[in-house]
Amino acid sequence: MRTMFLYGMACLAFIAMGCGGPPRPDGLPDLLPVTLVLTQEGTPFVDANVLLAPVEQTSGNWTVGGVTDDSGKAVIYTHGKYSGAPAGTYKVLLRKTKIIGAVSHDDAPKDPAGYRQWAEEHAKELAKELANQKNVSCVEKIYTDAQTTPLEITVSKGSSQFELDAGKAVEERIAWPARGRKK
Repeated sequence: MRTMFLYGMACLAFIAMGCGGPPRPDGLPDLLPVTLVLTQEGTPFVDANVLLAPVEQTSGNWTVGGVTDDSGKAVIYTHGKYSGAPAGTYKVLLRKTKIIGAVSHDDAPKDPAGYRQWAEEHAKELAKELANQKNVSCVEKIYTDAQTTPLEITVSKGSSQFELDAGKAVEERIAWPARGRKK
């Protein structure tokens, strides 16, 4: 009898403590589960960053988004660790980049000191390779801005999975702003 009482008390203590997830910040609204399935030209849109921008700011400034997996599916999190999104209407922003012309150097040492020496010895070769690389966006520009994206979802009870198309596959060069230049 005493064992059952102690067992029952232990169960109540665990229930009172909750499920052990991260503590919720003050003001975090109730979150609803959200999954996006993204395709681009009919195939899963893999390794894309997804950001949900609220159409109307209603309760705080909460970052909401996820990353697509090998099937194009992104499970959405708020602030990167709380599963789900607050109810509301969102513009869907997409980002995916890649480097064209990247060269793998399997012969480079893995330890920092050895790598430093190797990089110094191969500096001219590495500079030439870097100059020939280009960073490209794999998403049409309209999908990267809340003002222009046609993608929009409404998160509410009962709506948890959305299927969206990321437009045509592109490789648009990313122009990085010049740094350190004086006018």
